[in-house]
Amino acid sequence: MADEEKKQQEGEESSEAPAKKKRKLPMTAILIAGITVVQAVGFFFVAKMFNVGANEVVAGEGESVIDDTTPSTPDTVEISIVRKFRAPNTKKGALYIYDLDVVAKIRGFDAERITKLVDERQGELSDAIARIVRNAEPRVLDEPELKTLRLQLRQAIGAIAGDEEPFVQIFVPRCVPIKSN
Repeated sequence: MADEEKKQQEGEESSEAPAKKKRKLPMTAILIAGITVVQAVGFFFVAKMFNVGANEVVAGEGESVIDDTTPSTPDTVEISIVRKFRAPNTKKGALYIYDLDVVAKIRGFDAERITKLVDERQGELSDAIARIVRNAEPRVLDEPELKTLRLQLRQAIGAIAGDEEPFVQIFVPRCVPIKSN
């Protein structure tokens, strides 16, 4: 009987020991959570204290500040550079004539200047596009998205315009290879 009492006492002591260990875990979690909250609050106040904000732009004498928040023209405009344009290419070993259209997406406030430039320099633009198509490798003309061709066209048209920046994007909506006999 004495043995049974000792076992019961040991069982009670052993059940109390894990309970003490369980109490340490929540205290540690509470301590870590508290430190994290204090750090977050500290970072918030430091960020607020050192936040300078946006600087105001003031125009000098003879200068003007342009307000871009209310543009008078649309953001971008599409203009046709060439339509139903045909250029030969013999890089595949046979004569192919590429029938293509080229459209430029430009910023709205440059639309008038670029449209006038396209009308005045149509021959120069056509020559540059034909030169690019004639010299293009077959892999460039066979790309699914025509990325290389569009990049080359953008650079050439930008060089003629004197600035590549107004051209947001160049599109080639139609590029049809026609095999010639």
